[in-house]
Amino acid sequence: MILILVVLLSWNLWLTLRIQVLNDELKNTSDNPTVTTVTKMQSKFTEIIDSSKDKVVDVILTFSSSTPSIYTGFIYKYDEEGNVYILMNENAVSNAQVIEVSFANGISVPAELCGINHYYDLAVLRCTPSFEVPLFSYGKVDLMKEGEWLVAIGSTQQTLQNGPILVGILSNKYAVYSSSVILESKETTEINVPVLQVSGTLSRRIGGGPLMNEAGEVVGMITNRLSSSMSDASVVALPIDEVIFVSEKIIAQEEIRYDELGYSFTQIQDLTSYQKNIYSLRLDQFTGLYINKIDRKNKYSTLFPITEGDILIKINNQEVNTIRDVRLAMMNIDSFDELILTIVRPSAEYTELEFKAEIVHD
Repeated sequence: MILILVVLLSWNLWLTLRIQVLNDELKNTSDNPTVTTVTKMQSKFTEIIDSSKDKVVDVILTFSSSTPSIYTGFIYKYDEEGNVYILMNENAVSNAQVIEVSFANGISVPAELCGINHYYDLAVLRCTPSFEVPLFSYGKVDLMKEGEWLVAIGSTQQTLQNGPILVGILSNKYAVYSSSVILESKETTEINVPVLQVSGTLSRRIGGGPLMNEAGEVVGMITNRLSSSMSDASVVALPIDEVIFVSEKIIAQEEIRYDELGYSFTQIQDLTSYQKNIYSLRLDQFTGLYINKIDRKNKYSTLFPITEGDILIKINNQEVNTIRDVRLAMMNIDSFDELILTIVRPSAEYTELEFKAEIVHD
């Protein structure tokens, strides 16, 4: 019993002394705090911006009676002949008499206008620098999710005009902008351009800049004209897959068609199990486009015995799962002499049917 009391008293004495030592150390630390200097802060977005600055360029435009103006562009690609192609907004470059591209290394190179597309507020420039240029990687727009974080960067090379940076979330993946132009025949024509809406405030110097996901991949191009025409304060970007498609047509000097197929669709990949039941679809149906409505006045829809409730799965033997897939196929319609639509008909035990029709080019 006496031994136990001795042990307990010894333990209590040790604890008392230990607490006193800790209190003294805490007091000394409070009186003489240690200051830690943070020399570098990194985040996913700082890494993206650091790796992207040398791929964004200043486009210096000189007009007839004004000092040069600076706009944003970004390096799209280069070819075997040494030509480098720059993408920017069409509304900025119209009527420019002299065009120069200033790269991240400070070297300015004369450039020429390769072509424009007013619908997409898109211009393609061509120049021939004597040095190698870095290129972006491009992401898949259809894999994007509303609510994901995105970052856009404007021109940053000019010392006195540091370019803006936009960080926001994808608020609407399926926004549509009605773009109209007056043709040479004085006729006004209009098409619906799908755009990405991003939360944030528009700045002139960010127009034409790349919109990137958290992997640093370009998923869109900011457009000033379309952004300022939308009813809300969000920033608008053109989906990069459509930008690339149109840019390649511009570079090749090929005509772009804007024909509509004449069907209203629902993307099956976006439907929940509950929604599939409403549409009377099998739960294991994950691909294709459900046809909600048919425009009987459309010149293409009248060629095929397709009915509402059918599922479009291919155009000219290429799988289609999104409305954008259909748009791009129809924009390339001049390349085909025959239009082939493949459907699945749920009302006939999901029978696969193929219909062909000859195209009469205008």
